Amino acid sequence: MLKSSGLPKKFVPRIRLAVKEDKCLIVVYIDVDDFERFEIIQTSSGTANIYQMRNTYDRRNVKPQHFSIPSDEDSFSSILFGTSAILKHYINDPTIIGTFELEFSERDEMKQEKIVEDIERHLKLIDGPDSKLLIKKLVTNSVVHENVAAYALALLFQFDGGIGDTNAEKLVIHSKAAFPIQAFDSVFELTNNGDMYRNSMITCYGSEGVSLLYKLAEETECFATLRFSQKYGSCVFDDQKFPIRRLNEKVELKRFVNKERNQVTRMNKSACGVWFHCLSLENEKKYEEYFKKETCGLRWFCKECSDPFEYWFYHNLPRRVYHETEWCDVVDRPESKEKLLKYEKELEVVKAKVEKEEKEKQKELEEEKQRIWEEQNLPRNCWTRLPLELKHEVIKKLDLMSRHAMRTVSRRDRVAVDSSHFHVPRVRLSIKEDKCMLMVYIGIETFLRLELRRGKGGVAIYKLENSYNLKEADIKQIPKTALLPLSISILKSLFLHKSVLLGTMEIEFFGKDELIHIELTSQILKRLWKEIGEKRSFRVKRLVFSPNMSREIQGFFVGLFGDNTVRKEARVDEILIGADHLVPEVLVTKVCIQDEMNLRNTRTAHNMLKWVGDDVLGRMKWFENAYDVGFTSMRFSKPYKFPAGGFEVVSNEMLNEHVKMSRCVNKEENLVLRMNQSSCGFWMNMVKAENEAEYLEYFKTETCGLETLCKKCCDPFDYWFYRTLPRRLYYEPEWCDVVLCQTEEVRPSVEYLAGCAGKLIKDIVAEEKLSIPDEKNQVKSWGFRKMVENVERSSESEESGEPSEVEEVEQEVEVEEKSSETICELRVEASSEFSKNVYHFIDVILFSIMFFYMFYSFVY
Repeated sequence: MLKSSGLPKKFVPRIRLAVKEDKCLIVVYIDVDDFERFEIIQTSSGTANIYQMRNTYDRRNVKPQHFSIPSDEDSFSSILFGTSAILKHYINDPTIIGTFELEFSERDEMKQEKIVEDIERHLKLIDGPDSKLLIKKLVTNSVVHENVAAYALALLFQFDGGIGDTNAEKLVIHSKAAFPIQAFDSVFELTNNGDMYRNSMITCYGSEGVSLLYKLAEETECFATLRFSQKYGSCVFDDQKFPIRRLNEKVELKRFVNKERNQVTRMNKSACGVWFHCLSLENEKKYEEYFKKETCGLRWFCKECSDPFEYWFYHNLPRRVYHETEWCDVVDRPESKEKLLKYEKELEVVKAKVEKEEKEKQKELEEEKQRIWEEQNLPRNCWTRLPLELKHEVIKKLDLMSRHAMRTVSRRDRVAVDSSHFHVPRVRLSIKEDKCMLMVYIGIETFLRLELRRGKGGVAIYKLENSYNLKEADIKQIPKTALLPLSISILKSLFLHKSVLLGTMEIEFFGKDELIHIELTSQILKRLWKEIGEKRSFRVKRLVFSPNMSREIQGFFVGLFGDNTVRKEARVDEILIGADHLVPEVLVTKVCIQDEMNLRNTRTAHNMLKWVGDDVLGRMKWFENAYDVGFTSMRFSKPYKFPAGGFEVVSNEMLNEHVKMSRCVNKEENLVLRMNQSSCGFWMNMVKAENEAEYLEYFKTETCGLETLCKKCCDPFDYWFYRTLPRRLYYEPEWCDVVLCQTEEVRPSVEYLAGCAGKLIKDIVAEEKLSIPDEKNQVKSWGFRKMVENVERSSESEESGEPSEVEEVEQEVEVEEKSSETICELRVEASSEFSKNVYHFIDVILFSIMFFYMFYSFVY
């Protein structure tokens, strides 16, 4: 006997009946994520097994119930008899079915009619002559013949209130999205009493769009409709350059007439979204009143206006390819072999994406169960039950890696961390063809360094803390992993959160081959762009690029790190250094301010050379004339004298209470030189005469123009960083393309400079170490400690082929898991260390109680 499900007797949102050669499926949807499922499968002995499931698709752990087949029925008709019995058992009169979904797998019209007749006969046998099901809408898959749909409607169903909707649906999946983006309706009959007969196509991609709408409108008798997902429609509507008129108080209309096609396209936009109607010119007046009544034409695309169940159902419809691989005939399958192969590949990609989402969903459910258990069993002063405000006070005192470790302990800890802001002074990402380097500056002389090198069968990761010596590195070998995806995944896991603010993000490419730079950029964009959204983004105040990166590539990264609320500057840094000049003397900067993007573009040359006798103004003129926009600044660490070089002083004034300015003009070259003096030092701004007015407000607000040369006004970290930047020649000669050579003074060779400057840097570092007391028993930050003792080092690079889309999705999932494990093996380490401490504490308490009890017994 079937178990009663306790369904509501008055309304069922949706029932699905799918029929195949030797089995049937019934799904009774009760509510969002709540359904009763039956699979009736014919056995080899001629009997039938009924699998009854609640809120699951997996029948492996379900004990089947055997169904006896009437002797006068053939085996398949008996399965239909069992199906009809289940339907009537669960839908007692007068139950109203919101949507009845009928699916066939075979296209044979005669067989389909026979199935409908058998179901009708069995329903009458079970429930008497008045056995029709009361429905509001009938939906079939595209395999069901339209005559059979009408036949089924006449024999099996009755519309509630006499008004209903008959719809044949098909779903077109795509690997780029696992959710619907567009929906097309071809309405071929709209009766006076409101009955509608239509065909629908739901797509998970948006490439065809309006062109397919025109084609459908030519084939239909009434009109065709295109509905956009709420995210995607507005730009399509706004791009159409047609007059706007008000259709009703909620809808704007743009109307386009194509006389060649004899069609009119009505583009509608409301606060909910965008939808288009396309129809022949002679039919427009006929359906004008129907169109005017629409206030939201998105149907189930709109979360606010649609039924919650319908919204949930259709947005999860593509998941059938994962949950019900043998019951997804609603998906449109191409007939040609070539298209079928492509379809199967896309199917695998969608399955991989849905599987990833399902794992995350299951994880949320487990954490919710854990939360409920903790509330019932743990005291209120336990960490997991502390108020968020108290957790923030603790999190503020954690370093970067400890914060990252806490994010991976539980979802609630992740929420606590992500709602507590954290500042990282500088992050440096350097990329070569066979290795990458990620350097995270925590503070002055404090940094975490990861070098990733391609080796045999995978990637070797060298982990260093406050050191450049690879011999001191902790090494971890990650097999079967690509170099760049792993590097980007680590970057994402650490910094792709709105709670983290990066002071500076430095990106370095090496070499001058722009094709290699473009390929690297495309790979980075491919892995980061889809991750960035409303909830996740890189928040960067300043972007710094290596001198060899083109402006086009810089523009891509400006768009990627495009949070205009915090981003203030994009700059290129280059270091001009001599063999015995290691401290910045002069900064030469070309500045371009883009007000519309709230962005300051600069190119700064950090000169370590002493320019005694050099043509200072000549250098500034070269910078200023190299670009048509912006202005050039020169900043000096010490007072400096130089010849006027054709400039005449025309005025002296106080720009503000801190700065005295002398304005000089060179009429022959049409240049203005503004020499500024404050208590901090001396700097100059050179600008073309016609551009001066554009930057006057900027000049007037400067109180100290020395930037990183001023110890008093500059950020302490930036001051330290740029004064020690030339030390890259000594510490990391293979990662210092930012350093340029002054060809007139020394040979243009980084290796030569490293050799000459190395001894001087070594002596300076030795003196600094003597002045700082040696800290004994230094402990690495919690999430960055040594994890692997002995790993075979490998230097041979390994070229890997381009992965397929499915492998790429799987690889990204694997890379993300490995990167999280690689950084600090957080979950295991956090939980194991936590449990050790707790168990030790419990042992101490128990021992104390036992000791007190024994002492008490001894005394008395």
